[in-house]
Amino acid sequence: MCEVFTDKLVAKIPSTHDGVIKKINYKNDDICLVGHTLVEVETGEEVSAAQTPAVEAAKPISQSTGIQ
Repeated sequence: MCEVFTDKLVAKIPSTHDGVIKKINYKNDDICLVGHTLVEVETGEEVSAAQTPAVEAAKPISQSTGIQ
């Protein structure tokens, strides 16, 4: 769905649902706080924000690869 850039890594963020994007809540280069909704997706079944699974934050490259 999108890529997140930090000083140490680029993380690709997949969508947690199939459907049609109905609203994009941020513009290019905006800073989105952890846990806030990036987009609203319309699915075949109505899914509330409380029912959607939380996405685990990306780990810094030093933790994920063991590089210090």
